[in-house]
Amino acid sequence: MAASAAALYTLYALRATRRTTTSTASTSTPSHRYTRAQFAELTLRPIHVYLRFHVLDSPADANEPIAMTSATTFANVTDSPIHSLALNATNLGVDRVAIVSRELPKLTIPPIVPAKSDLLAIGAALDVALDVHAAVPNPAEDALVDCAYALADNMLNVKLPQPLAPGEQLTLAVYNSARIRDGLLEGIYKDYTPDAAPQTLISQCQQWGFQRIVPAVDDNRAKAYYTVTIDAPNTYSRLLSNGDPAPGFATPQPHPSLDGMQRMRYHNHATNMPPYLFFFGVGSYTTHSSLIEYPDGRTVDLELIVPSDGLIARDDCLAALASLKSAMMWTHLSTGPQAFVKAAQREELRRPAAAAARNQLAAAAAAFGQLGHAFDGAVMRELAMVNSMFGGMENRTVTTILASVIAPSPYVTDPAYEYLEGVKAHEFYHDLNGSRVTGATPFELWLNEAVTVHIERMYLSHLFGHDYVRLKEVTYATRPGSGPLANDASALSMPIEPSGFNRPDELISSVTYFKGPEFVRMVESLVGPDAFMRGLDAYYRKYAHANATTADWVATLSESTGLDLGPMADGWLKRPGHPTLHVAAPAWDPATGAYSVQLRQSGFGTGAPWIFPVAWAAMADDGSQLARGTTVVDAKSAAIEVSGLAVKPAYISIARGFSFFGRLDVAESSPELDALQARTDTDVVARYFAYRRLVDRTKAAYIDARLSGSDAAFVVPEAVTAAFTAVLADTLLSSACKARFLAEPSALETATHLNVHYDLLDDAKNAVYTAVYDAAGPEVWAAFDAGLAGAIDSRPVLESGNSKLDAFRREVPGRSLATTLADVLVAALGKDPPPMMTSGCSSARDLAEVGRELWASGADRAMSLRKLGAKLVLNSRASADDKAAFRAQMREAWASHPDGFEQFLWVMTSIDSPDAAAALRAVVDHDELIDLVQASQARALVRGWSAARRWSLLTHDGLALLEDIFVAVANINEYFASGVLSAFSDLPQMTGKHKARLIAALQRMQARLSKDHQFGLWSAIQRQLDAAATAADPSC
Repeated sequence: MAASAAALYTLYALRATRRTTTSTASTSTPSHRYTRAQFAELTLRPIHVYLRFHVLDSPADANEPIAMTSATTFANVTDSPIHSLALNATNLGVDRVAIVSRELPKLTIPPIVPAKSDLLAIGAALDVALDVHAAVPNPAEDALVDCAYALADNMLNVKLPQPLAPGEQLTLAVYNSARIRDGLLEGIYKDYTPDAAPQTLISQCQQWGFQRIVPAVDDNRAKAYYTVTIDAPNTYSRLLSNGDPAPGFATPQPHPSLDGMQRMRYHNHATNMPPYLFFFGVGSYTTHSSLIEYPDGRTVDLELIVPSDGLIARDDCLAALASLKSAMMWTHLSTGPQAFVKAAQREELRRPAAAAARNQLAAAAAAFGQLGHAFDGAVMRELAMVNSMFGGMENRTVTTILASVIAPSPYVTDPAYEYLEGVKAHEFYHDLNGSRVTGATPFELWLNEAVTVHIERMYLSHLFGHDYVRLKEVTYATRPGSGPLANDASALSMPIEPSGFNRPDELISSVTYFKGPEFVRMVESLVGPDAFMRGLDAYYRKYAHANATTADWVATLSESTGLDLGPMADGWLKRPGHPTLHVAAPAWDPATGAYSVQLRQSGFGTGAPWIFPVAWAAMADDGSQLARGTTVVDAKSAAIEVSGLAVKPAYISIARGFSFFGRLDVAESSPELDALQARTDTDVVARYFAYRRLVDRTKAAYIDARLSGSDAAFVVPEAVTAAFTAVLADTLLSSACKARFLAEPSALETATHLNVHYDLLDDAKNAVYTAVYDAAGPEVWAAFDAGLAGAIDSRPVLESGNSKLDAFRREVPGRSLATTLADVLVAALGKDPPPMMTSGCSSARDLAEVGRELWASGADRAMSLRKLGAKLVLNSRASADDKAAFRAQMREAWASHPDGFEQFLWVMTSIDSPDAAAALRAVVDHDELIDLVQASQARALVRGWSAARRWSLLTHDGLALLEDIFVAVANINEYFASGVLSAFSDLPQMTGKHKARLIAALQRMQARLSKDHQFGLWSAIQRQLDAAATAADPSC
């Protein structure tokens, strides 16, 4: 993922040729600090950046451990002379600025790729011209001409000794230092360091972190080639940067003049990159290696680089390399302009060839036409980072991935394993979509990410099956209160391509990472998969080694496919929100066999109607399709019309596959019809929506009865329990699909006005699960046990050749079903029946004992087993003392590993009982391992406790804890703290004293912020308060 910049921002100036300032009146709130108008074309274009890092053995200041030298070759790409320039330089100390007077090769300006001989020559010349210790001018030196400069407002303003004429080039050298600050995970910062090892230092440059390392044009358009030299003490085992090792540097070499020091050099000369993809790292690491061989015989070395203290075991690292190899080979074989030509036969090319068969293999590959992206370097690396705001970052040739999800270790949960497989494909595809072709501005972040997520989804479908992956996406999209559809309708929503932003991390949201990919998917649906892939290829070829805008992408695909995508793109990209499709009851004429369904869309306000595809099928009651098609809705109203049908369809299956990003309002809905569709629809998404309508209707009835004060016994309809057991027994659904299908959301997709009653929603869910257990307890236990045993689904596992990775691929689907069924067991056996419910639930098996057995069996095997065991114990009928003892045991078992302590925090935030806040408060306030500078801990506390709304919002102690977590995290990392605000997304729909109580909480949180220094969070809270006021209830 190309993730956002770090969380604490000063007001950055973005342009290299002029300063951008913003004034904020104290009596008003500005709309945006950054708009597209501020991102003009560069006048001074970087072509090559020469960097030298001198890591000090014993720095006088531990927070200034590196001395930097940079020499950037710029070209004047305007028609006028340039007399001065300005470089972004945030929190840097500058010692000297000079022009390199030595004659250097003149480089061609990308997208014309400079000759590699010229890049090598300019690096060699700068080696001679620059001395890493020459921060003070040497009178005998004639290679540098000093420049007058001023450092102010995070900008380095340089007056050139003489004007730079149009078309001419200069190389500007700067000697500087950078200051490291704890908690600021941007620029160069400290990462996890093994005991007795020198301090690990790594960088994060997305979005504007490069300017915290050296003065630079820190802009997406400042794409350049890099030559990087790192001098560091011999105590470091790896010195890392972008590109391939330079000739003579297969391994670090002794420093030519300093004892106890080593030198490493890298050439990033194959593909120019924007500054946000730069990487620097020094640390004590162990390197695990593998190799990928492409069908044409070319090989690429693969490296997995992890902390040297055994944080990740060797076998786990080899499994991670197998996963990376799988993703890279799939990208090569299954993307590209002819991706769907002989797709099945391409699988044969995945196997490495013996030397004798290599020519035959290459010939076979040629027969498939142009293949997809292949890595153009000699070495592809993945580096394990422990402290980061992001799961992964696609730094050119050195992808950084969280240690907790880089390898299938015993600390990886099953959802994290699925993320692991996806993130490797995702970050590798960024080598094409983001590196080779780069979005022109931060406003194109959606484009870098949305297309990449679309490709990642294709890969995950290849691994786990299309139905499961799509159902996983849909259950996330429709998650009430916190899913992308809910976020898109909230007060904090922004368009996919907004008109402006205050902090770059505002662009890192479900809008970018889900709604954007859904737009891309709708485009693919309209033009067809083959045409879509050809259009992407045309785009990548046209803008290789350059930048592209959203308009460029839309225009290229429109030209390539012959379909004008402009109106559709304008509607989806430029405004927030989404359509609701109202589906009328079908009309049937038995005389002619004519069948029609009227469609009407809403949600476009005063603008143009949304344009989107609606996939549909007219279904018989046995699940056979009588007719099917795709209707493009581009007006307020549309119709599905079929003629000549011999029998009346039993129902219309609409928006199959979740064919558009939006909501459905189906007029022809009844318990009987929904139950029929939930049993027979061949589209898993439409079938799921029918099931959700059936169950939500029951849950809404239960909540309404509770709100009315009724004390009558509530009975869950047999149709609901029968639908549950039918899905559980369905041999055509994978275990993973069943897990997604049967997991009860914490809110309602329909009757959304009830979603503010978090306690009643929880009780309604437990009422359904209790009824299910009453009706089918033995079947639930049998499926639970089979899932834990790793029962293999009918769908074959795609083998990687690595036994550990393949074991995860086999076992995760069954375990995910067992995890869902554990909720049924907890509701039925671990809790008292919800009010108005009677239950005869019982079992010969003790839930806490089952949990302890799972806890023990998961040691050194699967974190999900241990977490599942903990869930059963902590939500069982075990005594309070027994639960406290188990929590202590859990904490002790996991405390020695950073990933283990993160999982301990996740478990603590998920305790579902009245003492949840007290138990978590004890950890937050008193556990010696709590350190919110560690992103993993902040992430677990914010996301976990924000999601536990019954306890975090509805109880006094829980709300006070949520406020304290928010403020503590906000003082370190605004990006993570913003996650707390999602807990208040239902505020506009609330009424009465409860609404007033949460408004007061938001006001207290806002008052504890600095408006000047934490403006992004402050303004986000203000938007929520404004939205709540607009929907104010008189009773508040």
